[in-house]
Amino acid sequence: MTRNDDFSRPLYEILEEKYKVKATLSYEELSAIKATPFLCKKLNLSPEEPVLLRRRFVFDENKCPIENNLGYYRGDSFVFTVESERR
Repeated sequence: MTRNDDFSRPLYEILEEKYKVKATLSYEELSAIKATPFLCKKLNLSPEEPVLLRRRFVFDENKCPIENNLGYYRGDSFVFTVESERR
């Protein structure tokens, strides 16, 4: 990808249309961690407050990694929702 790509569009749409890379598998994990001084400052937390770490890995049809994303969230403002449907 380059700076010239139109990032106002969804990332996976760009990858599929322009680069023929299709995201097919996503793996995420959530864990509670101790906030580092850097995270305390960025998230406006005190050192004793937990932080949620979200790790996301996305793979294409050939199981090649196309995304590795780390996100840090305040524990008091994070909502995790799961919807499951079985047919």
